[in-house]
Amino acid sequence: MTRHEILIQQEEMLWFEHFTNEDGWDLGCHIREKIRQSGYEMSVCIRMNHGYTVFQYGTNGTGLSYQGWMHRKIHTAQVMGMSSLQAAVFSEEAGMSLTEMNLNETDDLLRGGGFPIRVKGVGLVGAAAVSGLHPDMDHSFLVDCLASYLGVDHVPRLDEADG
Repeated sequence: MTRHEILIQQEEMLWFEHFTNEDGWDLGCHIREKIRQSGYEMSVCIRMNHGYTVFQYGTNGTGLSYQGWMHRKIHTAQVMGMSSLQAAVFSEEAGMSLTEMNLNETDDLLRGGGFPIRVKGVGLVGAAAVSGLHPDMDHSFLVDCLASYLGVDHVPRLDEADG
């Protein structure tokens, strides 16, 4: 499987049955605990499509720049309806710039770490983002957190990609 195929499959597997503000808080606490266990210096943000941030946390050592990265990753995931890493891979494969994808440098970012939150029977309701690691690692960390929260046993990993 290619990187792009893996990214698509990850998104197809990680859907929620429901997602309320309370669910966002619970997911955020789950991710926060995974960050604490990892020892990484990271931040996490979960935002609903109507703009309300239901969870945000950063370890000591994170700051405003992390918040900016997360905002841009979340916006990209919400506008594109795909992870910010899949948007980056799509952009690269199609040879398209941010502008050609109806994105802008102020609000969007083509790097890993933003992931759409979708509810079965409803669709896209928000997005989550982490920041602090290499873009591929941000993406993989968030996917692992979502999979464990949702009880999904095996989600294909980027390191399993061909080539």
